[in-house]
Order: sequence, then structure tokens, then C-alpha cells
Amino acid sequence: MKHKIHVVPHSHWDREWYFTTSRSKIYLMKDLKDVLDTLENDKEFKYFMLDAQASLLDDYIKWMPQDKERITKLVKDKRLIIGPWYTQSDQLVISGESIVRNMYYGMKRCEEFGGYMNVGYVPDSFGQSGNMPQIYKEFGIKDTLFWRGVSDDMVKHTDFNWKGDDGSVVFTTQIPFGYYIGGNIPEDSEKSDEFWKKECFEKAGKGSSTKHIYFPNGFDQAPIRTNLPKIIAERNKKDPENEYVISSIEDYIRDVKNENPTLEEVQGELVIAKHMRIHKSIFSSRSDLKVLNTQVQNYVTNIMEPLLALSYKLGNAYPHKVVEEIWKLLFENAAHDSIGSCISDTANEDVYMRYKQAREIAVNIVELHSRLIATSIKNNADITFTLINTLPQAREDTILIKTYIPGGDFAILDDKGNKIDYTIISSRDLTDYVLSQTIKLDPSREFYIPEHVLEAVLAIKTEDIPALGYVQYSIDVNDNSCISMKKNNALENEFYSITIAENGSLTILDKENNKTYNNQGILVENGDDGDSFNYSPPRKDMEILSTNSKFEYQIHGNDIYSKAQIHYTMIVPKDLEERAEHITSTTLPVTLEVGLRKGSKIIDFNVHVDNKGLSHRLCVIFDSQITSKFNYADQQFGLIKRPNYYEKEMNLYLEGMKKPQRRKSWNSGNCQLGKRSFHMAGTTYIYLA
Repeated sequence: MKHKIHVVPHSHWDREWYFTTSRSKIYLMKDLKDVLDTLENDKEFKYFMLDAQASLLDDYIKWMPQDKERITKLVKDKRLIIGPWYTQSDQLVISGESIVRNMYYGMKRCEEFGGYMNVGYVPDSFGQSGNMPQIYKEFGIKDTLFWRGVSDDMVKHTDFNWKGDDGSVVFTTQIPFGYYIGGNIPEDSEKSDEFWKKECFEKAGKGSSTKHIYFPNGFDQAPIRTNLPKIIAERNKKDPENEYVISSIEDYIRDVKNENPTLEEVQGELVIAKHMRIHKSIFSSRSDLKVLNTQVQNYVTNIMEPLLALSYKLGNAYPHKVVEEIWKLLFENAAHDSIGSCISDTANEDVYMRYKQAREIAVNIVELHSRLIATSIKNNADITFTLINTLPQAREDTILIKTYIPGGDFAILDDKGNKIDYTIISSRDLTDYVLSQTIKLDPSREFYIPEHVLEAVLAIKTEDIPALGYVQYSIDVNDNSCISMKKNNALENEFYSITIAENGSLTILDKENNKTYNNQGILVENGDDGDSFNYSPPRKDMEILSTNSKFEYQIHGNDIYSKAQIHYTMIVPKDLEERAEHITSTTLPVTLEVGLRKGSKIIDFNVHVDNKGLSHRLCVIFDSQITSKFNYADQQFGLIKRPNYYEKEMNLYLEGMKKPQRRKSWNSGNCQLGKRSFHMAGTTYIYLA
């Protein structure tokens, strides 16, 4: 059968990895200019795909604004292929809302240049979320093309249908040997024949459902192959039995669909790593950045944007560009390597700085519009608290807030004059600082100024805050509704009683079910002999438990809020060499904070670590005492049910382990992961399962 080989020129552009974002932008400035020059000067070079990331255009034009019209013309002529993403987002760690906004802002930006590729192109995301077909269909995208997550044990062909968790179906092409398989075409005649036979027909084309073969020509940060039209022309002369064309993803998909092949179907999330790594253990790497990602995403989605909508309805201007800047900072961190933290320390510093910027912009725009809302409804009291509920249901929560309060006793009153209970968790005197910063636009106007001002963390038991609405409380300095914190032996509310056991673990009594859970919250420290992508247990490991460590604790609380602080002094090996010899010489201070709020079934739990060890990891263990074959987890726009043991996949793996193994090293660009890391990464899959 005569094949049509779709050679798709592209460059996969990691915005940061073992190199920094700044280095990436510098090389983009050179490489994209070469792309523009080539497309303009060689009409035979029909297409070039810019990795489906509109952010690359913004990065380039910022330093090369004179080329904007050149880019626009090539995009409108459908020769420079851009979009639909803003950045190449991870699909498993990043929230569903972030993924949707990424595509929204990507499409919006691409339309300003003349249009976008209407394909969900994801060449390197570490697995595919089960709800992506739904997201694609909502954007009018019917086709996707990706690399990781599907094996030949699931489907025989590389063209198939993918059904999402909600039933949405998209046509899919997989590039099982990666987006770089056709990136290094030899020009020597003999080597060229061998290359096309092995890489194109035996590998890339082996699973094609039709006569069409998808063959990407590119690599990470790769410059354009300017003589590609000549190479393709020579190949057509040398192999007239087949047809070679410079093509695009959309052309390939159109040609495949025109043949109406019988397509197999896969369903749900795609995370099988038989032929390509999924790097599941990046989920816990650089946990500080993972926490920041979750905090900022939740703040922007569940607090900032609903509050801005409420403020807009009260007549205040909506800050569209501010919101866009915050999201774009988050998109830069959403790329698989960036959010995975499998990047250099200097690049991780850039990631942290973007989270810091996004968080600070979001917090301050919320503060401004909270003031605008509060002043538009302010009652006649001297000091007020305005509680704004940004969720779509009424709430009666115990909330923790950090705010300024007058020194001395006072009562918090609701809008009907009823006392509201509260407690002061911590405070410090900032009288001189706050009063010296007071702005008096009208110095002749008299208003209440307290003699002392404290910065304090309060726990307040709120009542009936309307959905997407607000209430305004006032402060009465002539009364008192504060409940003092006292030293206790246990944390307690309506649902739980929590005590600290003699070994430093938590003993949790579930009052509703009259069930006690012993030995909860145990810290386990052990070694990590992996790389920046994969956790790998050392060949000679040693575990250190918090239950065998010195600790001290204190519990304070009342009916509104209880809090325990447990300080552990864990003595751990300083490195893998000490660990192998079972030597412990390094102090690892860890503090657990456990909190219970009145009326809440959620146990607040925070861990603070002064990390002084090397090549290690720290886990916390909670024993649910549940025996189950499956578990539920949240995913993008829904829940997902996963087996605790992947029986089919593990059987295939164990069968493969019976065969002679050849250990390899993995080269990718300038990054070398040696034999040991590759071998141990294979072990990781068994270990984590």
C-alpha cells in the first residue's frame, strides 16, 4: 500500500527546564526570526507549527515588536501554525479552571494574529486528564494529538477515539515515539534510507489506521530545518512508491478521517507509562510550589473572581487586564516541567516568583474591591467588619481572619445587633505603625480612632452569610463577645476529639461513629536516590519515624477554635552515604499544626519543615482503617475512581521483567539521566504501586 508521510515541521518549546526562562526567550528571539525568514523566502516550506503556545508570540514580540505584522501575515496565510493554548499546560496537577482559561486566553490571543489550530495538541504533558474530551468539545475542538499515556495493550492503532468521563468523544492521534522521532533526518543517502525505514515506517507508521503516517520533524528548542523542502523532494524521487509532504496536524487529521477508518476507543484518564514516562512522582516534588499553586488557583477562582463580579454589580469597574495578567502568570507555571518542578533550582526560583506576583496582585485587587464593597454599604458604626461570601451557597462557618482590631475588650455585633462569638488566636501591637499611616483627606473631619491597634488572627463564628453576598458586622468597644483561649489536653468540637499520644501521634475520636483512630499523622522520613523527575528508593534505605523522635506540644482552644502545635526533633542522615551506613547526624525540625473549628467536619492540618537533609523525602501517614480495591480522588471538573492495584498493567510488567533486561541511559537535549536513574525509575513504578 502506498503511504502518505505527513512531515510536520515544528519546535517543541519548553519555556524553562534545565535552562531558565530568560535563556529560552533569548534563543526564541533567534529561532523564530529564522522561521519567519524561511517561510517568507521559501514557498515550498509550506508550514511551521509553533508548539501550539500563543505565549511564545508574546515573548517574541516584546523584544521584536517590528515583526508583529510579519507574524500576522504568515498566520493569516495559514503557514505559521499557532494555538490553541496559551502555554503547554500540564493536565493532571493543574486545575480544570486553569486549563479552560489557558485555552480561552490562548485562542483569544491567536485570533488577534489571524486564527488558531483547532486541535488539542499536547506533545509532552505527563498524562491526559479524563475530562479533557469534555473540555475540548466545549471549545469546539473535535480532535486531539498527544504523546504520553496510551500503550499498545489498550489500542492497536495510533488513531482512535477517546471518550471522556462525561461521554464526550474526540478523535485522537498518538505519537507513541514522541514529538521528536523525525527530528534528525540524515542527509547521507545510505543513512537516510535506513532512517526512513526504521523511524518512519517501522516505528511511527506501524500503528497507523490508514495509509497516512504522522511524522513530526522537530525537537526541544530546535531551530528550523531550512532545507527540509529539498530533503522531502529528494525523498519523493528516491521512493516513488510512497508520497512525502510537508504537512500540518489539521491536514493529517482531515486525510485520515476522509478514509473513514474503523476506530478503537479508549476511555477516561490516560496515564499508562509502558512506552513513555508519566513521571507520577513529580506530584510531590517541591511541595512548597505545589501548595502555592493550589492556594493561588483556589484564591483566584473561588475568591477573587466572584468578589470582582459582586463589586461590578455594585457599580465598580471590572479590572479585566489585571485578571488576565494574573492568569498568564499562572499559565507560565502550568507547563509540565514547571509545575512538575523537574527543573533546575534557578528555574524553580522563577516559578516561585511568578506565584508570588500572581498572589500579591490577586490579594491586593481583592483588598481594594472589598473596601469598595464595604464603603458602599457601610452602616453608622465607627468600626465595621464586612463578610463577603464568594461561594454559591449560604454559609455558617467558623472563619479565620487576619485583621486590625482595637486594643482592649470589644463585642462583634451582626446587622441585627446580636453578639457574635469570636476568639483571638494571636496578636501583636502595631499602634504606632497603623496610626502613623492613617490618611486624613479632610483633617477637619472627626472620626473614631482607637488608642491602641493590634494586628490579630481571629476565629469568628459566622451566621447565615448569603450566597454570593455579604453581611456587615460592627464593633462595640463598650461590650465584649470574646471567648478566651485556654490551655487544654485535647482539641474538640461537635465531631471530633483529638489527643496527642505518648509517641507523638494523633488519637482521633470520631464522635458521630464512636470510632477511635490511633497512630494518625505519623511522619516518615526516608531516602530518595532519584532525579528531578522520579522518586527512587535507595538500594540501602533507612526510615526515621516521628514516633521514635523527641517532641513537645501544646494545645489551646475553646468552643470556637482549638489548635495544637507539636514540635518534633527528628535526627536523620545528612545524605545517602550516611543513610546506607545507618548514621544519623542531622537535626530535622518539624512542626505539625492541627486545628478544629466549631461546626466543621474538616480537621485543619499543616506541616512546617526546616529542611536540612539531602536526597530524602518526608511523608505523613493517616490510617483510614478502610480495606478497599479502589479510591476516589478529585480531578478536573469532577471525581475519579481509581483501582488501588492495576492488575492488568502489573501482570504485563511482571511478565516483561522475566525477560532479559537491558539498562539504558536517556539523553534529552543537554540533560543526561544516567543508567542508575533510569533503572531506579523503573523500580519506582513497582514501589509506588
